[in-house]
Amino acid sequence: MSIPELIQILRVKWQKEDYDRVEEVLVEREGKLKTKAGQLEEKFQLQSLARIDAEDKLKKKEQQCEKVQGLYETLFKGVKESGLDKATIENLRKKNKELECENLKLLELKKKCEVNGNAVDELRKKVAQLEAEKKE
Repeated sequence: MSIPELIQILRVKWQKEDYDRVEEVLVEREGKLKTKAGQLEEKFQLQSLARIDAEDKLKKKEQQCEKVQGLYETLFKGVKESGLDKATIENLRKKNKELECENLKLLELKKKCEVNGNAVDELRKKVAQLEAEKKE
């Protein structure tokens, strides 16, 4: 039963002015709760999209990193077997450092995804709470 319907039933038995004021307050409160729930839902959707995008980027980077790591290991084996000169070894070390930096960036991105995931969970709880309040 809606708020106006409940008020109509009570209005028949009690003073009309009192119930008109109560109805106004309750309808206003319901409107505010709906607005707030809508805003939280929108924020939740935006953060969910950002999280999905970040997870996709992270997966792509991890795949690239694994591929490059495999190539690096193959190349390093070849270096050990062939005994390459110092310049080549230095280049390989430089590439290794670049890969390690990329790996650190990936780990930071993964942490951000986890933080966003926690924020999304909190928003879900707030939306559920507001919806429960709205039903009351």
